[in-house]
Amino acid sequence: MKTLILGLGNDLLSDDAVGLEVVRRLNREAKTPEIEIRETCAASLELVDFLVGFDRVIIVDAIKTGTGKVGDVRVLDPKDMESGRTPTSLHHVGLATVLAAGKALGVNMPTRVRVFGIETNEFSVFGGPCSPEVEAAVPKVIHLIRAELDGSVGRLA
Repeated sequence: MKTLILGLGNDLLSDDAVGLEVVRRLNREAKTPEIEIRETCAASLELVDFLVGFDRVIIVDAIKTGTGKVGDVRVLDPKDMESGRTPTSLHHVGLATVLAAGKALGVNMPTRVRVFGIETNEFSVFGGPCSPEVEAAVPKVIHLIRAELDGSVGRLA
């Protein structure tokens, strides 16, 4: 199964960079030919280009649902991110819309998508590392991604 682990965020914005930090740490580990690890600050429909051709995609990003504590980890499916449901930081166009756009364009979109969101309440602080609460979530997300890859995330989340 061809899998993409995609970290989203912006290095210039403290907690918003947590998705990038997670995939950078994963990238230091042994890799397999079936798993590609990438990062981007792209947003919205630009993400279609990243998703094309993969069977499964794991996305890591900072989120703000307003229902959790900073540093909480959310494991979401695209249906959780449809309009009017859980607000996300997928940069103003929901993941469900991105997937639907790709399908409407007739390109090969992933059939399995999972989002690991790390709660933050601040997306506009320039510079510096992630807050201690968000940084503390990084090892947990890496553990959950490993579980997702071996099929046990449902038992751990």
